[in-house]
Amino acid sequence: MSLFHYHGPLAPSDPLFAGRQDELRRLNRWCQGEVQNYVLLYGGRQTGKTSLLYRFEAQPPPGVRACRVDFQSLSNGDSRQAFGYLARQAGQALGGAPAAPPSDAPALIDFLCQALAQSNCRLLALLLEELGALQPAARIDLANTLRALFTNRYASDRRPLSRLQVILAGSIEMFELASQQASPLNNVCEKLYLPDLTQAEAEGLAQTALREAGLSAEAAGLWASAIYARVQGHPYLTQRLGAWLVEAWEDGRPLNDAALDEAAQALLCDDPLLGHLGRALQEYRLLDAAQELLSGARRFSRQDEDLARLELLGLARPQDGRWVVRNPLLRQAATLWLEAGPVESVPASTTNHVVINPGGVFVNGNVGGDVVSGEKKTSAAG
Repeated sequence: MSLFHYHGPLAPSDPLFAGRQDELRRLNRWCQGEVQNYVLLYGGRQTGKTSLLYRFEAQPPPGVRACRVDFQSLSNGDSRQAFGYLARQAGQALGGAPAAPPSDAPALIDFLCQALAQSNCRLLALLLEELGALQPAARIDLANTLRALFTNRYASDRRPLSRLQVILAGSIEMFELASQQASPLNNVCEKLYLPDLTQAEAEGLAQTALREAGLSAEAAGLWASAIYARVQGHPYLTQRLGAWLVEAWEDGRPLNDAALDEAAQALLCDDPLLGHLGRALQEYRLLDAAQELLSGARRFSRQDEDLARLELLGLARPQDGRWVVRNPLLRQAATLWLEAGPVESVPASTTNHVVINPGGVFVNGNVGGDVVSGEKKTSAAG
């Protein structure tokens, strides 16, 4: 059984949860002392936002009670449903559900104020996800209510609200909400952008899972580097390519440069994340911005809203003061979407010409390379 996991978030105890220590430290710091800001946690689809919130929820700072509220179950929910659901979830975390679901913003604020006043926790951290599932009007109503919770926390009859921290996680739909539809929310929130994993983090993750599958330490290290060369620490794509290699290994197929090319092509043809990105470029009218992104000519600034949207879709990232495509695999995908000419390929040297045969031996393709046993496992664990 493969350790690689790309269907949904990672459990807090998952051995492949990598990195995110800086982000956890910042979330912890914002839950210490007096609340001075709410938080907008930004990241594209499948970049680890929910996994990070699960980890924070499982190990909050001392005296903090964390409550994750996922609005995904309220598909096309209206404001009344959103207020009621939020109150129920917060009430359960504080030990006292509302007698009747709040029907409007003032009732929700009253309930939270009373529940916090009666609770013995130092602070309640509300972790809000999937606001995009709500009706547009409900999103705006909820965002404005959160702004009211923040600005009223110093009122003499609302002091318990100073013990409330709100962390909103999302991608482009959150950007549209905070910057356009309910811009006052933008003024009370610190922004935290989830980066890709570092090379050490991504390669360590892949090596752990590849070693568990039965590859030798040296082979696992070489293939972990090859995966990183293709996707440069993208959490989901790292897991996807790794899982494909494990499946090929366990089926007895040889692992070589062509095999990794085949895996990448399979993702380009039929991966749900890449399919979503391609459709989103059309939906948000970002095809021209994506064309400019491929050229590498745009200076990095999140005031450049089209490129900021591409970042939150998961296609762009900053590097050396410029906007660049996030990784070589996504460059291939974007080139195909835009029909923009030849695809940039990863130099073959990045994979060290590794070949692994079904018998568990890998050979370095360089002339005079050594032959090293891969020690393929024969146990039920793979």
